[in-house]
Amino acid sequence: MDWIIGLQKAVDYIENNLTETIDYDMVAAQSFSSSYHFQRVFSILCGFTVGEYIRRRRLSLAGAELAAGRAKVIDVALKYGYESPDSFAKAFQKFHGILPSQARGNGSMLKSYSRLVLKFSLEGGTIMNYRIETKPKMTLIGYKRRFEGTPYDELRHKQEGDFFMTTRAHQWMLKGMANDKLSDYCVLTNVGDDGYDFYIAVTTDRY
Repeated sequence: MDWIIGLQKAVDYIENNLTETIDYDMVAAQSFSSSYHFQRVFSILCGFTVGEYIRRRRLSLAGAELAAGRAKVIDVALKYGYESPDSFAKAFQKFHGILPSQARGNGSMLKSYSRLVLKFSLEGGTIMNYRIETKPKMTLIGYKRRFEGTPYDELRHKQEGDFFMTTRAHQWMLKGMANDKLSDYCVLTNVGDDGYDFYIAVTTDRY
């Protein structure tokens, strides 16, 4: 239960500082853990990164303020951490599907992203048959790229998405070399302060 309480305190800290610059170390400190460990656990439990949560909550609140018709677009952009109206407009349109200037119109459809509340529940109590198998040694071959950040920060999805999109032809070549044409592997190695190595790989018996 303590780690659930710690995570909720971290979320509460984020919510209380959505209009300020949020230091991830300070967020993690609310749960008495390191920034790396906190972001890892948060992503596993929630299915999205801390950065994604902050961005969605800010854009949700920004939409509500603009819809109320009491604020200027540039003021709302600066309030929620965007350095220019253009960058705010792009992020706003990607999230809400309309431009900030259109949010004031009657009947405009906006998205609402609710505040995160963590709850503890127990499940299970059933019997499940299972067995542990030792898999044979595999040789993998693939394409590597060095990514910035950590495997659990907000950069990961963008970097991996770009990597997968720009290596489509290479992936087909890998499939042609694979023993198992139905499976591929994402391998992370050499994690350090400067980033980590990410591989798109398949099995092979040629080496």
